[in-house]
Amino acid sequence: SDALHRALEERASVLESSVSQVARELYVNGLAALERSVDEHNLDKALSGFRDSFNELNAGENVRWMLRVERRKYLEGQLLARELRCSLAQLAGWCVQFALRNAPALS
Repeated sequence: SDALHRALEERASVLESSVSQVARELYVNGLAALERSVDEHNLDKALSGFRDSFNELNAGENVRWMLRVERRKYLEGQLLARELRCSLAQLAGWCVQFALRNAPALS
């Protein structure tokens, strides 16, 4: 969403990093958190926190942007998306937003 992308831009600015790098790190962190959650809970409970987190910012206009990750993380995401019966784009949005929401606050 537009709001998610703006939040990434703000975080990247504070970290003096690129939006791409921040999004990539958040995706990796969110993917790991989702995999842990799926292992520890039933599927519906694991997904609810990620979906809720994503829906908080997803009310606005949709903006398409590319997220480039290492091949291994791409394949992990692809397998998990298939298991969860969602698109990889949807999974990536959930992971980035969840990790962004749970990242340490920056001043």
